Amino acid sequence: MQFDSNFVLWINSFAGKNNFVDGIIIFLGEYFIFFVLLGVFITAYMFYCRQKQLTSLFPFISAGLSALLAYFPIAFIIKNVTARPRPFVVLSLHQLIQDNSFAFPSGHTIFLFALGTMIFPYHKKIGIFTIISGFLVGLARVAAGVHYPSDILGGAVIGVVIGVCMYSLHTNVLAKSYARLLAIIK
Repeated sequence: MQFDSNFVLWINSFAGKNNFVDGIIIFLGEYFIFFVLLGVFITAYMFYCRQKQLTSLFPFISAGLSALLAYFPIAFIIKNVTARPRPFVVLSLHQLIQDNSFAFPSGHTIFLFALGTMIFPYHKKIGIFTIISGFLVGLARVAAGVHYPSDILGGAVIGVVIGVCMYSLHTNVLAKSYARLLAIIK
C-alpha cells in the first residue's frame, strides 16, 4: 500500500503544472481508449475487405465480447466488492479526470488487456498495440489521480486471464458457433 500511495503522489506531481502535460494525461486517460477501439474496428474491416469472408471477423467478435465481459460485469462486480476508494479521495492530488466509482480494478485497463490478449494470437500487431495502449491508459489514469498502480496491475492481470479464457472458448466453441450462425443466415 505504501508503494501505491508513493507512486501516485510522485507521478501525480507532474499534473497541474503544465496545461500541455495535463492535456496529454487527460487525453490518454479518458479518450485514447476510443481511438484504440476505432483502430481495432478499422483493422477488422480491413481484414474483411482483404479476405471477403465474414469468418475473418470471428476473432474480432470474440475479442469484443472478451472486452465487454471484462468491463461489465466482471470489473463492475469486483469494484463493488472491493470498494477501494479512488486515490484523490484519500490523498491530496491534482484530480484531472472525474470518476466516482471505486478504483480496483481499472476498468479501462481490464477492457484493453482482455481485448488485446484475445486478439493477439490472430493479429499480433493489433494485439501488441492494444496491450501497450492499456499500459499507457493505465499510467495516465494513475497520473490523473484516479487509480493506484495496483489497480492497473490488477486490471491487466484480470484482463489477460479473461482474454486467455475467451481465446480458449473461441477456439473450442465460439468460432464453430459463429460459422453455424453464418450458415443459417445465408
